[in-house]
Amino acid sequence: MGNRRKTVRNNGFQLSPVIFFCNLSGKYQKKTNSERINMMQMKKKKPAVFLDRDGVIIEEKHYISKPEDVKLTYRAGEAVKMLSQNGFYTVVVSNQSGIARGYFTLEDYHSVTHRMVELLENEGAALDLILYSPFHPEGKVAEYTRDSDCRKPGSGMFLQAETELGIDMEKSFMIGDRTSDIDAGKKLGLFSILVKTGYGESSILPDKICNNLYEAAHFITGGKI
Repeated sequence: MGNRRKTVRNNGFQLSPVIFFCNLSGKYQKKTNSERINMMQMKKKKPAVFLDRDGVIIEEKHYISKPEDVKLTYRAGEAVKMLSQNGFYTVVVSNQSGIARGYFTLEDYHSVTHRMVELLENEGAALDLILYSPFHPEGKVAEYTRDSDCRKPGSGMFLQAETELGIDMEKSFMIGDRTSDIDAGKKLGLFSILVKTGYGESSILPDKICNNLYEAAHFITGGKI
């Protein structure tokens, strides 16, 4: 699985497994500085807001696996649209250890994510990139049972997004609802915001605490919409 990529496209949205960027040991394949510089020069860099999925964009439901259970958090569609209209890429970076643990399948993950995209589309909101990590070192599904730089607080998904979109990381943000999100953001120097939806707690001090994604988007954009 380390050298194969399965991509699902839906109305312009790309669901891209980070396993394509991992070798058999689950390590992210970092590009050299010169390679990254060359790729960045080919693209117009702009900042991103990295978003956890569960508990941030959609309501937290323990290992959600059914699309009918998907509900957006308070004014999440407006929040994503606000960020996009103010010049930010919106990038989902989500740990999905339920795949490794055998709680749900890869197809279940895609069904849930497609439903999230549909609900956002209904509110005129569009995500730029959706990334996930199916790995966990204590999983039950052999091909996903390993540690991985692609799993937050590792940086693999963020570096993939930087490469694919041309992101100005120095001006970017991370919004999450738990320690792994804040830790991942801090490691990369991102301004990290904890939202009280979902788990709503972190053992690592965030740069800002907001009630929800909508409030965080208002803070980032200065309330402009």
